Amino acid sequence: MKWMRKVSVLVVALALSLGFALAADLGGTAWQLSGTTKDKVKKVGSQKDVLPETYMYFDPDGTCTIQVCDPDEGGCEGLPCTWESSEGSRKFTFQMDDDALEEILGNAFEDLVGAEPTDGTILMNRGKGKVSKDMSKIKLKLKLKASLTTTVEGETVTRKTTVKLKAKGTQINPK
Repeated sequence: MKWMRKVSVLVVALALSLGFALAADLGGTAWQLSGTTKDKVKKVGSQKDVLPETYMYFDPDGTCTIQVCDPDEGGCEGLPCTWESSEGSRKFTFQMDDDALEEILGNAFEDLVGAEPTDGTILMNRGKGKVSKDMSKIKLKLKLKASLTTTVEGETVTRKTTVKLKAKGTQINPK
């Protein structure tokens, strides 16, 4: 019976050490993602799209980049973010850079109403994810909410938008 207890303790210790390694090992990984986005603009409507060619890179220092490639234009755009994971957890949180979001949302707003926003507020910028035990797969969700305002022909125009991203992926640089 003592040997069973020792084996149990070793298995638990191994599992805990593997969990601690997972949190540290997310830094330095790269993932190819596939999924959907859903954009909703109040008073305009909503649209669901397939995520274009997209990659996510995690740096060991807690920064990350989501790279979105547009096959029609032949280029890729890197969107900066930060990530956190508690020690021993396969779960993590991430947040997009507010300045980059404001620029992207401002450009979309200008396309929608025909004028640059004079005021913009990011109301929510929250992402979460989880990696598989063997670090081969990833799932993540991101929810953004913003409010943008401008004046068009003397009238104030405000649009509130919600963007949801749901993706899964595989690691492209296994360690």
